[in-house]
Amino acid sequence: MPVLDRKGLIRHDGGVVVDSPGMYLMGMPFLRRRKSTLIDGAGADAHDLSAHLNSFIDGHVDALV
Repeated sequence: MPVLDRKGLIRHDGGVVVDSPGMYLMGMPFLRRRKSTLIDGAGADAHDLSAHLNSFIDGHVDALV
């Protein structure tokens, strides 16, 4: 998957991988907030990303129907 930038870092927007729709990233420093690498921060990030994932899935399921 072509998801790395020239520095070898994953290109993402708040945990949503830019060039691969439906691929998500968790546990990176400053992913969505300063405490993203900590358990309480990762939990909040997971909540935000799960809402985005649900929207992504709903959009694809609707397209199939």
